[in-house]
Amino acid sequence: MAQDTTGLRNLKTKEYLAQVLPLPPLPEQQRLVEKTERMMEQSRTAREALDRIPPLLKRFRQAVLAKAFRGELTEPDPDDEPASVLLERIREERRQKWEEDLRAKGIDPRKAKYIEPEPPDTSGLPELPEGWVWARLSQIASVKGGKRLPRGSKYAEGKTAHPYIRVTDFHDGSVSTVDLKYLDEETHERLRRYTIASSDVYISIAGTIGEVGTVPAELHGANLTENAAKLSPFSGLVLKFLALALKTSDAMEQIGIKTIATTQPKLALFRIEGISVPVAPLREQNEIVARLEALFMQVGAIEQATTKACQQARQVDQAVLARAFRGEI
Repeated sequence: MAQDTTGLRNLKTKEYLAQVLPLPPLPEQQRLVEKTERMMEQSRTAREALDRIPPLLKRFRQAVLAKAFRGELTEPDPDDEPASVLLERIREERRQKWEEDLRAKGIDPRKAKYIEPEPPDTSGLPELPEGWVWARLSQIASVKGGKRLPRGSKYAEGKTAHPYIRVTDFHDGSVSTVDLKYLDEETHERLRRYTIASSDVYISIAGTIGEVGTVPAELHGANLTENAAKLSPFSGLVLKFLALALKTSDAMEQIGIKTIATTQPKLALFRIEGISVPVAPLREQNEIVARLEALFMQVGAIEQATTKACQQARQVDQAVLARAFRGEI
């Protein structure tokens, strides 16, 4: 094997012609080619069938989500209070929190004007089951953005007590720690107001738009990138119910409409506040989350098995050729 002036290894013609190849009798060559082609055709058919599975599973997830948030996977509980009552309690809590925040800043709430969130625009949205309501995110959660590293700052050399979550760390509705970055104490102090809790929902708002999920308990208090926002729901709203609601086609369509198309697409915080999501009675929220998690766990197992089968299928052709030229088929 020679090496050219570019540093790339290559096979010279002389070396190529000097290779020794097995040469069976002509009739056996013909049988070998025919059988090898049949086996490789079967391999190709299997790969094509496996390639069709991931899109089918993706459509299944969306179909199940749609049914769940139309109330078709659960039975209403007559003892469960309607979501309209729940929403009224959240409304009162929202105002109380506003007053507390003003007092913490030394401002008398009586001298400030409280702005009630606008009701959701339900035009074009499907009808909900009895006891459910549509709500704008601004009615049921506070929306805050993350923060980029200060100019001149860098990630810490190693692991510290201050993880920094980026959009690339968002994975499968959670946060991957495989390539997690960390901040030193000084940088964290400058960004300490821009953290995310395990009681928040994240959503990516720049570049890759609409990645939604929750934060594992071990990353509670981590700093959050400026390319994502956190939604802090008020009490009475199940965290994973909100995260799943934002993955439905209804929510994703709204996110698409509200995204500003530039060289790097962006979703402004005030536009996130205008997204409408369905709110179910509290017990039904918990039941929906449990049913969806069980179904998606099964889907995940199928996806893993499919991925493994695809990897094995890609190795079949080489295995067939190797056995063929060892006279084993």
